[in-house]
Amino acid sequence: TDCASEWSKLAALLSEPRYNFTIGADDSSVFIVHHTSHFPDQEGLLIGASNDINGEDAGETTGRSLLLAQESPNGIVRDTSEALLRRFETWNATALQEKKMVFNFSLSNNYDYCDSDAPTNTSETDCWEVGTLSMKLDEYTRWLIVVVVPQGAFDKRASDNEKTVNEVISDMQETASAKIRQARQVAIWVFIAIVAFTASLGGLLGCFVSHGLSNLSAMMHGLGKLDISAVSNSCGQNKRSRHAMIKDIAHLEEAFSCLLDGVEAFTKFVPESVVKRIVKGDPKATRLHVKDHEVTCMFAVISDFGSICENLSEDQAILVMRRYHKTMMEIVKRYQGMVTEILDDGLLVYWNMPDDPVKNHPAEACRAALAQVKAMAQLNESLKMENSLQDLPELKLQIGFHTGTVLAGNLGSNMKMKFGSLGDAINLASRLM
Repeated sequence: TDCASEWSKLAALLSEPRYNFTIGADDSSVFIVHHTSHFPDQEGLLIGASNDINGEDAGETTGRSLLLAQESPNGIVRDTSEALLRRFETWNATALQEKKMVFNFSLSNNYDYCDSDAPTNTSETDCWEVGTLSMKLDEYTRWLIVVVVPQGAFDKRASDNEKTVNEVISDMQETASAKIRQARQVAIWVFIAIVAFTASLGGLLGCFVSHGLSNLSAMMHGLGKLDISAVSNSCGQNKRSRHAMIKDIAHLEEAFSCLLDGVEAFTKFVPESVVKRIVKGDPKATRLHVKDHEVTCMFAVISDFGSICENLSEDQAILVMRRYHKTMMEIVKRYQGMVTEILDDGLLVYWNMPDDPVKNHPAEACRAALAQVKAMAQLNESLKMENSLQDLPELKLQIGFHTGTVLAGNLGSNMKMKFGSLGDAINLASRLM
């Protein structure tokens, strides 16, 4: 749909590095309202919206009654419409017709202007910014194009805010004008067809759309909880799915599946708790930030592995380390530890890092260490069973861990950073090892 397409362009623009802001269907929208009309009872009707739950837009309203914008089942459209009516009293207000309007509103402030001290650029904003443009269709009819995004979406490039909104609205105006011209040419024939087939077509279309949107909803819930396993489709495998009859939804499913696969792959390189904070839009997750925190730090390495490797080929050394890392990582995960670094000959593990609290973490680290020692004996036996490793000497495990207060968080510079910690507790754990 046109509104959905323009919203997607806006979302893609805001995701660029110059803005670095993520919007979603529940906190932003692009929608069109019947602004002025020769028939007063038509004023305020919702023509289309980017996140219309019926999946329809202007020109696609086949067989269903239009709703007033302020009665839309979509929360962001309904709240924005209510804010417009409280500010301008009527949909055909002169101010809305004569010039573009930009303002903000807050639900907690009874739809009035946002508190100047309220935080912006957060995942749970209570403040939205609205831009409107009145588009004249004929002597009696005007449509009002409305764009709403969370307050602060354009703060990184505040000077470009008005220009960007105007570009989006102008693009929508051109697209809508072309659609209107086309719709007028075929309106009478479409009307006859709609009267004949509206009931059956509406039911069939509703079935197809609900299947696709249900799948997308499951994907979105999975992404929000970082539960990627709940989504069965993989990137590139949606082209022949049962939802492919609706091309736009099939493409959206495929794109979202690729996004989920990317996030899942990301969790293999960065601790999962960090990825969750990034996905949820925590601003501290993507900038330098540390704080004092009590953690338990563990170094678990293979004793004298460098000397052992001198008698192994590259393939043999890699095989040993892969088996070792897999075995030890499973144990660490079982006892609620977080692997932050994979060392040449072992692992660096933390318990009770910020945003990943562990109750009685020193005891959990002790249990993990004992389990690692026990697993090391089993690992030696399994490696001996490999034909290429029959002459491998017995691997011995060195473990050192300590509990203390460290500086934990994002370390590095604005160009490159990593999640880790600094402090005497880490140095002591290393020396104990």
